[in-house]
Amino acid sequence: MADLLDTIGRVVLTFQSAPQGMPGRIWDELRPWFGRLVVNAAPKWLPRLSFGFACSVPQPTGAACPRPAIAACDVCGQPCCLDHARIDQYGDAICYRCCIEAIRRKQAERAGEPQPGPAPPGGHAHATPPTPDKDLQWARKTLGVKKGADWEEVRAAHRKMSAKWHPDRHPGTGYAAAEDKFKQVQRAFGLLVKEREKKEAA
Repeated sequence: MADLLDTIGRVVLTFQSAPQGMPGRIWDELRPWFGRLVVNAAPKWLPRLSFGFACSVPQPTGAACPRPAIAACDVCGQPCCLDHARIDQYGDAICYRCCIEAIRRKQAERAGEPQPGPAPPGGHAHATPPTPDKDLQWARKTLGVKKGADWEEVRAAHRKMSAKWHPDRHPGTGYAAAEDKFKQVQRAFGLLVKEREKKEAA
């Protein structure tokens, strides 16, 4: 939450230091984006903040990022803070490591270099993400629901799997494995949420 307030504070200071008339024009452009972000981000970010995960993106010095994670990267599924992610109007994020990998991949494509194959969903090998159908298949399998399951079943499965794999329930040697599984469960649920939103918007 401190990260979010800090970012909002920086935006306000930028507006105040802008030339006369400029803040109004900028705000006219940003208002719809911020409006959607506020509505969509809060229910996604607040539960993640309560889990207390640290950002997985290292600082330029190589040291661990001290900020709490507010989102899970849409590509690799790893937790990231506001400073290390590109955030869209729906509160979803792509971490900077995945952004950098995408840029490198595009540059290699232009140079005609061979591309690595896809990585398994939920992993952090930054490679071409699976197709949407494969992603959804993986998400349903991770939550233990069948294709066509109603939304209440999906939500119940998410709650059950989150409780089962919450790292606090696996202290000691099992903590790291449980944390990884818990992150995969959150990513899987996020994919199904996005698919549902697309269908509702269509």
